[in-house]
Amino acid sequence: MLTTLKAPGQLGTRWLSEDVPYGLRAWPGLGDAVGVATPVTDDVITLGLAVLHEPLDTNRRTLADMGLEEMDRERMLRYAH
Repeated sequence: MLTTLKAPGQLGTRWLSEDVPYGLRAWPGLGDAVGVATPVTDDVITLGLAVLHEPLDTNRRTLADMGLEEMDRERMLRYAH
């Protein structure tokens, strides 16, 4: 049986203001580093930041922030394990 969706009633919530720039923004950088395209994620980020009226370079989490900046794909995999 379907239940009522408990989603926010406004767009200026953490679901967008934190998850898009800080959560999703990490994935394209990681994808670039390991040679994996992230076109759908890129589009979701673009739409989310547009809804928030934020520029595309707003508050992104970088590989350096995650301690992965100087690592190649193999080293990232070893680090993750």
